[in-house]
Amino acid sequence: MNGQPILSIIILSWNTCDLTRQCLRSVFDTWGQDDNLEVIVSDNASTDNSIAMVQQEFPQVKLICNQENLGFAKGNNVALKQAQGKYVLFLNSDTIIQENALREMVRTAEKDERIGGMGPRLLNEDSSDQWQFHRKFPTLGQIFWVYTTILGRITPRINWLRKKYLGEQDRTKSGKTKLQLSGACLMMPTRLAKKLGGFDENFYFWLEDVDLCWRIKKTGHILYYSADAKIIHLGGASSAQWSNFKRIYNFRLSMLKYFNKYWPKQAKFVRLIFQIDAIIMIPLSLLVKPSRVRGYWRFLKEF
Repeated sequence: MNGQPILSIIILSWNTCDLTRQCLRSVFDTWGQDDNLEVIVSDNASTDNSIAMVQQEFPQVKLICNQENLGFAKGNNVALKQAQGKYVLFLNSDTIIQENALREMVRTAEKDERIGGMGPRLLNEDSSDQWQFHRKFPTLGQIFWVYTTILGRITPRINWLRKKYLGEQDRTKSGKTKLQLSGACLMMPTRLAKKLGGFDENFYFWLEDVDLCWRIKKTGHILYYSADAKIIHLGGASSAQWSNFKRIYNFRLSMLKYFNKYWPKQAKFVRLIFQIDAIIMIPLSLLVKPSRVRGYWRFLKEF
C-alpha cells in the first residue's frame, strides 16, 4: 500500500464465517481493488472456519486473531490501533454494502469537516428501511416506554409514542441528525476515533455505539445520516449465538452502565424499572410462555 489510505474498514468477526465472506466480497466488489482502502478483520477467537477463510480468500485483508472473545468494544479497538486510513469505518460482519455506499460516505465526509460520525441508510434483507437501529439517545422515558417487555411491543405501533420516544427521520434525506447512529456501520475520522479511545470497553456488548456517538457530539462534531449510502444489515448474527436470557441481561446491564456513566442519579430508577418489569413478567410468563420464567427470575436475582 502506497501512502495513507483514505478509508480503513474494521470488521469484527466471531463465528460468522459465511457472513464475513459475504461482507468482504461486497466491500471489494463495490469499492474495487486500489490502495485507497485498508480492510482489517479482528477475529474474536472464532471456532468455525472464519480465520482460514479470510487467509485463503482475502489475502489483501489484515487479519488480527484475538486469543479470546474480547467483546465488541475491545475487539474493534484492537484493530483501531492499527488503522492507517484518514477515516475509519466500523462495520458489522452481517452487512452487505450496496453500490457506491462506501465512496459516497467518504465523499460526504471530505466536504464537511464538522462530521464526527456518519451512518448510512440501513436496510433489511428485503430492502425495507431498518428503523429500529436509528433512534433517540436513551432517557428514562425511553427506558419505560421502549425497553420494558410489554410496552416495548406497543410503543412502536403508536404514532405519537414512536415519535416521542424513538424519534423519526426522513429516510430519503441526508443531513445532520439528532438521533444515534448504529455501530453496524459507523464511519468517523480516524484521528477523532483514536483521540476518543474508540469504543468504551466497559460495555461488553450493546450500547457501545450509543456511548461513542454521545461522546462524538460532546466534542462539538456533528452526527450525519447519509441517505444515499445504502447498506443491508441482516442483524443479530453474533447475539443470536446467545440465549434469550443472556441477550436481555447484557443489553439491560449495558443500559445501566450508560446511565451510571452520564446520569448516575437516574441509574437507580433504570434498575428499578427493569426489576419491576421482571416481577410483572414472571406471572405473565407462567400463563403465556413458561419457558421464560426461569430467565426473568434469574434476571431478578442477578440484576
